[in-house]
Amino acid sequence: KQQLSPRIGIAHPISDRTKLHFSYGHFFQNPEFQFLFENNQYDLNVREPLFGQADLDAERKISYEVGVSHQFSDRIAAHVTAYYRDITGLIGTRYYFPFVDGRYTGYTLYVNEDYANVKGSELTLDIRPDSYFSGGLTYTYMIAKGSASSETEQYPGTSESTQLYFLNFDRTHVLNASASFRIPEGEGPTVFGAPIFQNIDLSLILRASSGAPYTPSGRDVGFVERNSLRQPGIYSIDMIIGKSFYLFESIETRIFVEIYNLTDH
Repeated sequence: KQQLSPRIGIAHPISDRTKLHFSYGHFFQNPEFQFLFENNQYDLNVREPLFGQADLDAERKISYEVGVSHQFSDRIAAHVTAYYRDITGLIGTRYYFPFVDGRYTGYTLYVNEDYANVKGSELTLDIRPDSYFSGGLTYTYMIAKGSASSETEQYPGTSESTQLYFLNFDRTHVLNASASFRIPEGEGPTVFGAPIFQNIDLSLILRASSGAPYTPSGRDVGFVERNSLRQPGIYSIDMIIGKSFYLFESIETRIFVEIYNLTDH
C-alpha cells in the first residue's frame, strides 16, 4: 500500500499581537491489526462468521484548518480555529450471501467502505498566572456525521448504510474551563495581626457538553432515523483547595482537599 500525503501550513503575522494560520493535508492511518487477522483460521462453525481481511487499505483523511490568534495583553491570549475533515475508507463490514460463486455459507468480511466528515470550530482563552489568578477556557462546536459509528455497527446484517447520521460520539457543544486563585505569602486578611490565609489556593474545573445522540425505540414509534434524538446535556465541577506552610521553618508542606463532582450532578 502506498499514498502520497502532501501537507502545507502557513502562519502569517498581521500585527505584533495577531496572526493568521492555515493548514491543509492528506493523512492516512493503517487499520488495527485485529481487523486484518480476526478469525484467520476461517472457522465457519459459528452462527455469523466474521473474518478479517489482510488486504485492507489505509483509512484516509483530508483535513482543512484556518484560524486566528490574538494576544490581548502580556497575560491574556485567544485562539479561534475552524476545521473540516473528510474521512474515507473507514473499516466496516460487508455480508456475502451463500450459494453465490460456489459459496455454500454466508459470511461477513471487514472492508474499507464507511465514510465520515467532521466540521466545527474551537475557541480557546488562556490567562497566564500572576501572583493571584490564572485560568483558561475552551469551547468547541462540532458536527460529526458518518455512515457508521463503529467497525461492527452493521454486523450482523446484510445491507450497508447509505445515510449519514450523527455519530455516537458526536457532542455538538463542549466546554472546558478552569480557574485558580492563590493568596501569596504574607498577604490576605489577618486575624490578630497574623495572615492566616496566606498560601491558600483554590482551583475549579468545569466540564460540560451536549448529550449524546440516540435512536428512539418502542412499539409504536414506527420508522425513525438513527441517532435522531439527543440525551440531556451533562456537566461536572471539580474543586481543589489547599494550603502550604512550613514545618520547623525548613520543610515546606501542603495539605489539600479534592472534591469531585462538587454539585453531585
